[in-house]
Formats: sequence, C-alpha cells, structure tokens
Amino acid sequence: MYASVETCPEDLLLFFHRLPYNYVLKNGKTIIQHIYDTHFEGAAEAGDMYESFKSLKGLIADDVYERAASRFEHQTEHAKEWRDVINSYFFRKTGIKDEKGRPLF
Repeated sequence: MYASVETCPEDLLLFFHRLPYNYVLKNGKTIIQHIYDTHFEGAAEAGDMYESFKSLKGLIADDVYERAASRFEHQTEHAKEWRDVINSYFFRKTGIKDEKGRPLF
C-alpha cells in the first residue's frame, strides 16, 4: 500500500515518496496549494477560537478570563507568524504563487 503513489494514503504520501510540488492530489489541489491552504486555515482557526472565547467574558472569573484571553491572543499571533514563515519558505523554494492570491513573503 505504501510503496505505490496510487495506493499510499495522501496524508502519508510525502513520507514515502518524492513528488513535485505541482503534483495533483485526489482532491484536485496541488501539494503546494495544500501546504498554503492548511497553514492559512490553521491560523484562521486559531483566530476563530479566540473570538469564540471572547463570548465568555463576564461568565467566568475575570482573572481566569484575562489569563486565558492573553494566551489565546498570543497563540493567534504565533499561528499567523508560523503560517507566514512556512508559506514563505515554500514560496521562495518553489516560486509557485498561492492560487487564491493570498500574500506570500
């Protein structure tokens, strides 16, 4: 199963095979677009969790809320930073732009 690109699970594909960044996955995305999308989605998800958490203000102890909010804010900023570092690395390595036109540095 792992020896063939056709039967290897896609979440393990790059552990077993060297493929070009423009290789098209079963979902129609290229490997590089999958990398870009998952990092943008992860950063957005961190921001969404922080926004959801904010709805708890006044429902939990203020000191607990402030401590957790500070951590959520920190995590949200680091998720954006990590997204940009990883995506920029792959953009510089490949020269392939994001299909969705999002900024890559």
